[in-house]
Amino acid sequence: MASFISFLDKLIAFQDLATAKVVADHEITQLDDLQSYLNSKLQHSVERVASDRTLTNPKKLARFDGLCDVSKQAVLGYFALRRCLEHHQSVAHEDIHVSVWGHRLFLDDTEVKELPIHCPEGQTVAYRISGVERFFPKGSRVSLDFKDVYSIVVALRGSIAPEIFNLHAGRFQP
Repeated sequence: MASFISFLDKLIAFQDLATAKVVADHEITQLDDLQSYLNSKLQHSVERVASDRTLTNPKKLARFDGLCDVSKQAVLGYFALRRCLEHHQSVAHEDIHVSVWGHRLFLDDTEVKELPIHCPEGQTVAYRISGVERFFPKGSRVSLDFKDVYSIVVALRGSIAPEIFNLHAGRFQP
């Protein structure tokens, strides 16, 4: 989650810098110097965003208008899960809904529960992803298994982060 939050910080910092009027505070005559100068400005902007205590993670997420509801709810659940694990000794201080995506293998319409399995010629092999919600009521102890954690990482890296980046990049298209 820390990497995902840093990703949001960088995109927000870039947005802020792109809309701000950057005025050079010294003479720049080389392209490399200009690039270094702009990178320095961007780094300062990232540090400002990351250290702004009023800019909560849900507020950071809200900066990306157009994010689909499924992704938005998943990320809000991941934020709540992170708070619980890092700040509340794994005890839910609120109801937490966590989206996990199970990966399942099918032969025709029958789920494969064990490998190896015989697959005769002509049989349809399918790999399906199905969404499941893990619910942790307020006051309960939160625990995740390896598959849940893997699912969250895949959702963030493979689906949600690209969607957010596409929204971000779309703001700068002519």
